[in-house]
Amino acid sequence: MRDSNSVGGEYCRKPHTVQILAICCGLGWATGRPLEGSLVQVGTGEGKSLILAVLSICYSFAGLQPYIACYSAYLSTRDSASFKALFELLDVRNVFYGTINQCVENVICGDELREKVSQKLDGEPCCEDWRNSGSKRILLIDEVDVFFEESFYGQSYVASLKRPSPGIKCLTDYLWEHRSDKEAIAHQQVVTTEYFKKAALSCKHFEALFSEAVRIMLQDLKDYQGNQWQVNEEKLRDTGAVEVGFVDQDCVDYSKTCDYQNMWAAYERCEVGYPEKWLAQREEHLRAAVYLLFKIGHFSYAHLAKEEFDYVLGASGTLPSEGSSESQILRDFGLTSIVRMPSVYGDCQLKFFPKGGDVVASDNHFTQLMQEVEKRRDGGKRAVLVFFESAAVLNDYMKRAGDTQSFTVTRMVEGFSHAEKARLTLSAATPGTVTFATRTYGRGTDFVVHDSRLLEAGGIHGIQTFMGSASEHIQIKGRQARQGQNGSFSMVLDAERLEALQISAETATTMSKESSLYENLVKKSSEHVGRTLESQGAEMKSLELLHHASMDLRSKLHKLSPAEVTSALLPRNKGPRTGQRSRSLILLDGTGSMGGLIHSAKAVLCETFKRLFATMHDAGVTTEFALQLAIYRNYNHKPFVHSKWSSSAEPLLEFISPVVVEGGYGEEAVELGLQHAANENEADGVSQVILMGDAPANPSDRWPEMTTDYAREADRLAAKSVPVHTFVLADWARTNFEDISKRTGGTSCSLDVNSPGASDIILNHWSTCVLEDIGGSDLVEVYKKKYSYA
Repeated sequence: MRDSNSVGGEYCRKPHTVQILAICCGLGWATGRPLEGSLVQVGTGEGKSLILAVLSICYSFAGLQPYIACYSAYLSTRDSASFKALFELLDVRNVFYGTINQCVENVICGDELREKVSQKLDGEPCCEDWRNSGSKRILLIDEVDVFFEESFYGQSYVASLKRPSPGIKCLTDYLWEHRSDKEAIAHQQVVTTEYFKKAALSCKHFEALFSEAVRIMLQDLKDYQGNQWQVNEEKLRDTGAVEVGFVDQDCVDYSKTCDYQNMWAAYERCEVGYPEKWLAQREEHLRAAVYLLFKIGHFSYAHLAKEEFDYVLGASGTLPSEGSSESQILRDFGLTSIVRMPSVYGDCQLKFFPKGGDVVASDNHFTQLMQEVEKRRDGGKRAVLVFFESAAVLNDYMKRAGDTQSFTVTRMVEGFSHAEKARLTLSAATPGTVTFATRTYGRGTDFVVHDSRLLEAGGIHGIQTFMGSASEHIQIKGRQARQGQNGSFSMVLDAERLEALQISAETATTMSKESSLYENLVKKSSEHVGRTLESQGAEMKSLELLHHASMDLRSKLHKLSPAEVTSALLPRNKGPRTGQRSRSLILLDGTGSMGGLIHSAKAVLCETFKRLFATMHDAGVTTEFALQLAIYRNYNHKPFVHSKWSSSAEPLLEFISPVVVEGGYGEEAVELGLQHAANENEADGVSQVILMGDAPANPSDRWPEMTTDYAREADRLAAKSVPVHTFVLADWARTNFEDISKRTGGTSCSLDVNSPGASDIILNHWSTCVLEDIGGSDLVEVYKKKYSYA
C-alpha cells in the first residue's frame, strides 16, 4: 500500500497487536454489545487513523454509512488520501472523511437542500426523499476533543442558497452607478424604478424575498470597502473571471460569501484595472458575479450529531477525567464504554521540563523564548518546534526572529496545501531546523524523525507558548518523542496571555517562582474549560428553536408552495431598515479575557429578541427597532468588526457565532467603538450605546495607528444626545468607563461575567435598555412583571 506521508514507496502495512485489540473493542467484542458507544483510548502517534479506517470498512460491509470525524480538515484530507488505495481494493465507496462540522453538514445534505429550495422558489416541485436517507449512519470520532470545539458545540450550520441571478443585473448596474447618491439608492426610491420592476420579473415567485435582498445589497454597497477582500489576480489574469475572497490573517478564503460584499467588490475590480485582453468578456464575467443570497436555516451542529447519527464510536489519544464537564458531554453523545489500550511502543521517551522557561512578562517574552529555542537547538544538533496560539502572534514573532536571530525559522500556518504541509512536516524533523507552527499542527501531525543524528542528539524539542486545555497540552507534547523515539518538551508562557484563565499578569509572575507552577496552570486551565463548556451548552440550548424550525422546514419542503417557502424564509432574510426610532449599538470587548462575555452574548441573543417582541406585544407597542453588535480588541490584532443593523436575532447570531476571544493585553480600542457609534449616528442615527469591557480606552499616544481618542468620540456622542451605558467588567476599567457614561449622560454598573447568573443579568440589562428606549419606563415595567425581574 502507498502511504502519502511515507518517505518510501510501496510497502505492506501490518497492524500492531494493540491496534487489533482496539479494532475488536470498536466492534464490541470487549463488552459483547457492538455499536453501543465504545470509546478506545490509544496513545498519540500509535495508529488511531488505521484503527478507524479498518472499523469504517467493517461497518461499511455491515451495511452502515461510516463518517470519520477528524480534528482538522488537514488531517481528514491526509487520512482519506492514506487509505484511498485500501478502500478501492476492498470496493468500499461510502466512507466520508471530514471535520465533525463537515460530517454533520454532509448528513443534512446542504447542497441538496439548496437545490430543493431553489426549485421551490422557481415554482417547480421537489422530491420528498434525500440522497443519503437509506443506510443507518455511524460516526467514528478521531479524538473526542472534536466535540468540545467552539466551532461545533454551541454553534450552528447556516445553510444559505446562493443563486446566480443575471436577470437582476439591470438593477445592480443602476445601484452601482448611483452609489454616491444617497437619495437615489434609498430602498423606498429603488423599488419604484423600472430597474427594480424589471429585475423583479425574474423573481416573480418570491418578490418579497427579493425586496429584502435589495435592502441588504444597499447596506453592503455602503460597507463593502470596510472588509478585507481580495481578488484572485491569477485567475483574473488567466480567464478574466472575478473571484473575490476575504483575508483572514495571511490566508484568503475564496469560498466565503459575505452577503453581497463579494458582488460589489467584483463590480469595483471590473471598473478599475480590468485586464485589457479580457475587456470583450468583462460584461459576461460581471454578469456571472451577480447573485441572490438567501439564508435557509440555522442547524445546531450538536443537535444534528445527536439526532442524525444512529451510532457513535471513537478512538482518542486523550480522555477527560471522570466527573468533568467533558465526560458528561461524551455521555450525552452516547459514548459510555471506555477501554484504555497499552502503548504499542512501551514507555514514552519524552523528557518534559515543566519549568523550562516558566511564565515571563510580555515585554521579555520574545527574548526568553528565543533563549529557550537556542538552548534546546543545541548548536544545530536538534530540531525545535514552537507552537503558538494564533497566526497573528506567530507572524509577529517570526518577523522579530528574522531581524535578530542567527538561525532560520520555518513557518507553518493554516492555508497551506496538503502537499506543502507534508513537505514542511518532514523538513521540521531535521537537525538545526526551527519551526514556528500554529496550534492546529499540535494535533495529529506526524513529526517523525528519520535522521539518526537527530535521535542521538535527543530528538525533537517542542515549546508551547500558550496554555490551552489539558488535552491540547497532551496532544502538543505528543508531537515529540513519537513512536518510541527520543524527544523533549518545555513551556515559555506570556504572563499577560494567561488572563483568559483568570490569572492576572502579576499572579502569573508570582506563580512562576513556585514549584507547583505547572500543576496550578493545569488546574486553572481545567476550570476555564469547564466554564467555557457550560457557556457553550447554554448557547446550544438557545439554538433549539431555530434548529427545530429549520429541521421542520426541511422535512416539509416538498409539500410547500413557493409562497409558503417564501413566507418561511422571510424572517431569516430581513434586510436592515432605516429610520427606526430605536437603534441600539452594543459594543463588546473581544479580547482574550472576555470569553465569559462573548459566550454569554451568544447564549442570550435569541432570548433577548424573543422577550423584546413578547413584551411589546403584551403592551400593544409596534415601534420598529434595530440592534447592532460590534467587537473591539486592539490595533495589533483584529481591532474592530461589526454586524449589520438587524431587527431579528438570526443575522446577529450569524455575526457573533464565529467570534473568538483573542488579542488585547493592556488598554484596548474602546475609542474605535465610540468612533464607530458616532459615525453611525451621523449616517442613520443611534439611540444609545451599551459598552461592556474590562480595560480602559487607549491613551491618545499609545499606538501610531490611532486617529482619535475616547474623550473626543464620547463628546461627539454627547453633542447629539446619544447616551453610552457602560458595564464595568474589571476595576481597572472603572474610572474610564464611568467618565464615558458621565460625558454622554449614560449609566454605569459592574458585573463579574464569570459569576453564576451573569448571562441572566446581561439578558435583562439588554432587554430593559432597549425597551426603555422604545417605550420608556412603562414598557420596562411590563417586562419586569412578565419575567419576574426586580
